[in-house]
Amino acid sequence: MFTVFRFQYVLCELSQKADYLPQRFEFSGRQILAGKDTNIVKLFDAEGAPIGYMLGIAVGPDGLFKKTYPFAFTKDDPEFWRKFEEILIDCAGRYTFFIDTGTEARLYCDPVGMNGVVYETQAHRIASSPLLAIDRPVIANKLYDTELLAGHKVRYTLHHTCDEHVKRLNPNCFIDLKTFETQRFWPRDEDFALGERPHAQVYDQIIEGLAFNIDEITEGHPCVMPISGGRDSRILAAVGKKSLHKLHMFYTHVKNYASEVDAHVGAGVAHALKVPHLILGGRFEDRSSRWERKFLAHAYKISHASEAAPPKEYETGILKSIPSDKVILRGHQTDLLRAVFVFKSKSRWHRHGWQLERMQIVPRDDFHRGISEHFKKEFFKWQRTLPENAMEKAADFMFLEVYYNSSIGASFPGLWQHFYMSPFNSRRLISLSLSFEEAERRKGNPVNDIIQRCAPECARVPYYGEGGEHFPENLDPKKFAPLSGPRYEATAERLRNLYKTAAE
Repeated sequence: MFTVFRFQYVLCELSQKADYLPQRFEFSGRQILAGKDTNIVKLFDAEGAPIGYMLGIAVGPDGLFKKTYPFAFTKDDPEFWRKFEEILIDCAGRYTFFIDTGTEARLYCDPVGMNGVVYETQAHRIASSPLLAIDRPVIANKLYDTELLAGHKVRYTLHHTCDEHVKRLNPNCFIDLKTFETQRFWPRDEDFALGERPHAQVYDQIIEGLAFNIDEITEGHPCVMPISGGRDSRILAAVGKKSLHKLHMFYTHVKNYASEVDAHVGAGVAHALKVPHLILGGRFEDRSSRWERKFLAHAYKISHASEAAPPKEYETGILKSIPSDKVILRGHQTDLLRAVFVFKSKSRWHRHGWQLERMQIVPRDDFHRGISEHFKKEFFKWQRTLPENAMEKAADFMFLEVYYNSSIGASFPGLWQHFYMSPFNSRRLISLSLSFEEAERRKGNPVNDIIQRCAPECARVPYYGEGGEHFPENLDPKKFAPLSGPRYEATAERLRNLYKTAAE
């Protein structure tokens, strides 16, 4: 269990114990217990007074949070929380902040709760996953304990968990650790629209911020980066291309036919960017014994607190090829630039059915009107918490605060072999991404433009859908033209016009 909970944590009373969480820190009259490999940063105010801890990995506006981090203001500053929240807007990564100024103590987390934050409403215990938040038997969540959901593998969402009294934190709220009340702190007064800003200016802000985050993380931690045939991994590779030499591995994991094509596309991207590329596994390769599979299934149910199966790469043992001290950089939240969730007009955003279906409470083929009506009240309870400016992007915020929060926010803490995170996971980059119109994002224009702006050689490599089964065996870029040429030329023309307009 030391290994299974190596990246998890608990905030609890001083008298409580958890031997499988060997790191211990006193905090605000209680204690933080953390897994053996959880990255811990000690926080200080401008006068050197200790004010708390950050768990996980974060890049702030001044760079990576290292072993200690001094803020530029004191804990007695009446503007302390406002100034901290301004820094938090620019923090990227997977993290949880515990801060105590002496008069007030709070918990804040990353924009989608990637590090996991659940809290027990009666015992006032906080943890990265539901079973760590209790020291008693589970009290079944009544919202899910119905015949309506019987027989399904259920995803606990809308900030619910398997336990009636354990809630998942809305990641854009903080927890007051004195009262255990939650309060939204973001969005503030952001205008999620381009307005008078040129596309080129916003593109360059996204590129600068993401490149900075990747460079800081790869400098401070041993990292690997998976590459597939899609856009989310390629934008990381293109924007972060000057940092790729610091990666310990640039790889593609093969688990089925589709990922065999991914591997070939990934090899093309690696060839274009002049970095080595590894292919891990294969459709028929299995490095796990029956005993290991049984252990994995049992351990993941405990660490994840659900009946979900561990990822395929865990089951097959392919990830054994990556040393366990590595940070895996994923492209989560870059899909906001493609509006992957926002495929309905704004007139539909106040309707609950299609959004509840996308939350995958049950497998989509099993979703029906009864489930929609059953969760309707909880959906509107969440949506009413959005400030007016966020309602302009209500479907995107559902994706961030509900879907991602209950998917990777639940699964990442339970993946113990490596530390998964996204360098794009910052409120600043999210705000910039949402400034583009939904129709434009659905076409993929911002992603294509940013990749081609940073690495035109990478943009010439066809995507999975462009190459498919006919992706050239020869990685000579001249072979790519018939497949990626139309998209490449359209993007080049659009970039010329956008940057010409910005210059004028």
